[in-house]
Amino acid sequence: MVTDELKTKLPKPKIGGSIFFASPENNLIREDPKQHKLPLSEISQRRELRDVGNA
Repeated sequence: MVTDELKTKLPKPKIGGSIFFASPENNLIREDPKQHKLPLSEISQRRELRDVGNA
């Protein structure tokens, strides 16, 4: 008779680091208060692509 024993170990997930900044009130925040924010917005409508030719 042949018997065996199986054991498995799940891999441990990698824990990433975090970057925090100090606010003027000495609170920890995720965004740099000295860096300007970009006025980004989501585009909801799709436009047809145009070929402008070779310049």
